Amino acid sequence: MRFPARAESAGGWSVCGHLVSPGSRGLFARAMIQSGSCRSGPEDRAEAAGTAFARQAGCDATAQAAVLDCLRSASAGTLLDASRTFSAGFVDGTPTFPTGPREALDSGRFTRVPVVVGANRDERRTFAAGYMGAGKEAYLAFVQNLAGARADEVLARYPWPDTSDRYTAAYLVGGIMTDSGSVAGIGGCGLRSLARTLERYTRTYAYEFDHRTGPGLTQIPGYVWAGHAAELAYIWPSFNNGTPIAPLFNADERRLAHEMTRYWGAFTKTGRPAAGQMVWPGYHSGKGLMLSLRAGGRSALIDDDRYSTEHQCAFWDTMPGTRHS
Repeated sequence: MRFPARAESAGGWSVCGHLVSPGSRGLFARAMIQSGSCRSGPEDRAEAAGTAFARQAGCDATAQAAVLDCLRSASAGTLLDASRTFSAGFVDGTPTFPTGPREALDSGRFTRVPVVVGANRDERRTFAAGYMGAGKEAYLAFVQNLAGARADEVLARYPWPDTSDRYTAAYLVGGIMTDSGSVAGIGGCGLRSLARTLERYTRTYAYEFDHRTGPGLTQIPGYVWAGHAAELAYIWPSFNNGTPIAPLFNADERRLAHEMTRYWGAFTKTGRPAAGQMVWPGYHSGKGLMLSLRAGGRSALIDDDRYSTEHQCAFWDTMPGTRHS
């Protein structure tokens, strides 16, 4: 059964998968990629990651059935502990994804429906929270591990300040992870690259959720962030991360939630985020206009030069493993 008027909106990997998978063609009319990318890897790498996960969970048997039985009987805590180092992502070279999703996008071999694509200003601060309370040495070690011989270049652009607090390392690590796209290419320069690719083939609208002083995904007093998933409660008030988020909004944030709901709803209905409020134009590589979502009626359009400068994309495009152009 087909649902040609359906709009897809979900985690970025999921929607990217629908765009490029042959089995999804004709099932939806438009798509929204929120905080996602289209990176993938070969099946053997995923198999190795799965084997390592099972071993970490204490399930190191030869027979596959025995491994599965062991994992099914393991405690939730054991599985969560083992998952800290687990990452597989999309697996290509399969019937579902015969071609890598990003390769498919680059060559235009995907379902060309209208797309909204976006991420959050401090996307990876959500995942850098483990650096709260860490000092300068921990930060320097992170940069060295990421950039190797070019660590000094990174530090010149993201220096440790003369005055710091318990959040400084988390802010710096989160900023680098966001801007570089070193974690799955989500946010920062990865978003810019994805928008530029999509707009070559289909009508594309890009946004950056740029409200940094809201309650965030988790309430951490004093932590300033527009991190991963921070935008979800503004569109779906029932969304929470164990603690209700939308009830904590102030008047400016409720206004932003109303604006975002109207944009998302209009796009779902018509394929264009036109909702009787600030015009949200299509993204084009020449200007790269993107809607910066801000509370209190202060949302604004930013162009590619501003966005690229904000996330230091000219620099990250020169870094092996983080190149996005």
